[in-house]
Amino acid sequence: MKIRKLWLSGFLVLVLFGFFMVDMAQAQLPNLIMWEGKWFKLTVKTTGLFFDGSKLKTGNDNSTNYLRIKEFHPPAELTVQVWEQNDQGGWVVFVDNLSLKIIAGTDLDFLFVTTLEINDDPQNPAFFGFAARITGRLTKEVLKSATLKSLGGFSWEQILDLNPKEYFAAGVAINGSLIDSTKLPFTPTP
Repeated sequence: MKIRKLWLSGFLVLVLFGFFMVDMAQAQLPNLIMWEGKWFKLTVKTTGLFFDGSKLKTGNDNSTNYLRIKEFHPPAELTVQVWEQNDQGGWVVFVDNLSLKIIAGTDLDFLFVTTLEINDDPQNPAFFGFAARITGRLTKEVLKSATLKSLGGFSWEQILDLNPKEYFAAGVAINGSLIDSTKLPFTPTP
């Protein structure tokens, strides 16, 4: 009888401890609702190698993009929209629903990771991904400033329908800051 009571007590302690741990794990995820509708101006720098069928060449590119946080999906995901400048100088949506997976952090300081298949054509695959940190600052309980800084990123592309085939791989660095939507160089569509 003592063994049975001891086993039952141990089992109940484990069950309660399990509920406590699950509850604590949920409590550690940030509530990012305050970020919805916020814009970041991003500077994107790529440094890589390009192979044109005969030799490797270095290739660098710098661009400015704009990121809008569309929606927070609890417990740990943000959906964003990324705008880029096209060859004609206009601003267009590059990615409409990019998912940022929240790794850890607080409401004002968190880490995320994302990956994106830029071109789903099997003849010309292209992939992009990075991990980053967003840090915000409240002024009178209102989010007034924030930075986004990548911890590491990559981009690679194959253009297999050309002759000769082309290949590109690069490291990507992204830095940005929170801006007011009135400072955008374009009028965003809803």
